[in-house]
Formats: sequence, structure tokens, C-alpha cells
Amino acid sequence: MSEDEFEGLEEPYSEPRGKLDTPREDKKAVTITSEQRRRLEEKLEERRLEQQIADYEFE
Repeated sequence: MSEDEFEGLEEPYSEPRGKLDTPREDKKAVTITSEQRRRLEEKLEERRLEQQIADYEFE
């Protein structure tokens, strides 16, 4: 390869300043209580079982 194939790739790149230091609002960690976690896990397990039953009945 000759060097002229890479023409234009030598432009300087600079990261946006100050924007990467602060977390995005939609990406902040959500804190939940152990009770909330337990209820969510129960709902998830219930949905898994319902899906297994539906898959079994479909076959």
C-alpha cells in the first residue's frame, strides 16, 4: 500500500471536553430495595414458568 491511500486519515481528533466526565441521566444506576428485588425476581420466574407452559402446550 502506498501512503496516498490513507490521505485524509491524519486529521487531528479530539474528544469532546467535559462531556464524558458526567454520567448521562438515563444511564444512572438505580437503587432498589431487597424487597423490590425479590418481587421482581418472583415476577420474572412467574413469566418464565408461563412461557414454559405456553411452549409445552404449543408443541
